[in-house]
Amino acid sequence: MKIEKTILTIAAVAALFVSIESCRKPELPEEGNKPGEEQVDPGTDPGTDPGTDPGTDPGTDPGTDPGTDPGTDPGTDPGTDPEPRVLSVPKPVTASDGNTLRILAIGNSFSQDAAEQYIYELFKASGQETIIGNMYIGGCTIDTHLAKANNGAKDYEYRKVVSGTKTNNTGKALIEGIKDENWDVITVQQASGSSGIYSTYSNLNALISYVKTNVTNKDVVIVFHQTWAYSSNSTHAEYPKYDSNQMTMYNMICDAAVQMFRDCETVAGVIPSGTAIQNARTSYLGDSFNRDGYHLEVNYGRFTAACTWFEALTGKDVTTNTYKPSTVSESQSKVAKAAAHAACQKVVEVTDLVEFKTPPTSDSLSLPSVEETELGTI
Repeated sequence: MKIEKTILTIAAVAALFVSIESCRKPELPEEGNKPGEEQVDPGTDPGTDPGTDPGTDPGTDPGTDPGTDPGTDPGTDPGTDPEPRVLSVPKPVTASDGNTLRILAIGNSFSQDAAEQYIYELFKASGQETIIGNMYIGGCTIDTHLAKANNGAKDYEYRKVVSGTKTNNTGKALIEGIKDENWDVITVQQASGSSGIYSTYSNLNALISYVKTNVTNKDVVIVFHQTWAYSSNSTHAEYPKYDSNQMTMYNMICDAAVQMFRDCETVAGVIPSGTAIQNARTSYLGDSFNRDGYHLEVNYGRFTAACTWFEALTGKDVTTNTYKPSTVSESQSKVAKAAAHAACQKVVEVTDLVEFKTPPTSDSLSLPSVEETELGTI
């Protein structure tokens, strides 16, 4: 009897133990996940937005090339330089005082040829009063102008046209001419023999800086005067630099002007006298625009340059200007104006003046001799 009770007691305890253990048994996790681990897309970095390419910086727009600075316009090549400036005439210049336009050339005998005659009359015919100055040293280069500016050399002739009358004062320093008037336009240029050799332009920015530091009108417009190629048969000592070839010289002058305009941001534009003369040479007048192989013929040659200055600085079509010098025939005047107008439209390209190939039969003019007391040198 004792034995039976003992057996029953053991059986009851065993049943109770099994019941307790079955209550403690945990649920098994879903296959593929470990107990306690967050359920994550197996191909994605847990720290990355599942919608983002894991190779992309989470802070970058997924549509942007990860190698591109997010702050840069993707359509712009960050390593590309800005487009170079395209050579042209300046924007039309107006008189700062509302009345008289003041123009100063810093040059040599090529600015004498271009600016000292006929410009005043062209402007006057258009209703604009002008004062024109020329700081002249024969054959003066950019380097020489700068050197004389820096040392205050009184080596200049200061030619000045007021009310159509020209005066000439010698023994002047460059700064005296610069400060004499409240100039609206100041032109600079290279000596003719170096005009197509761009390496000789290295001091142009320094010369312009000197000018702008000393002007009384801080809004002065700086313009470059493009000079002309020599006549085909010129015996000028520097012509061999251009293989003694007119078109070679003209093209090199144009190339130098284009490069100058890219490098000298303070230059507002160019007066394309060289292109105007080359245009005029395509007319019936031919290669007759020089009196000595390099200086301009004093009547229609100089008038062609003056017409170029007028249109380049005003933006007005010079072919509609009524002025014509008494020493220039009607047809010569038309050639000069057409050549200048075309040059201001295409400043480094020759325009063939096809309408002026044949000399007129009823346009004769006996040109009086012009006494040249100030021929100067290049």
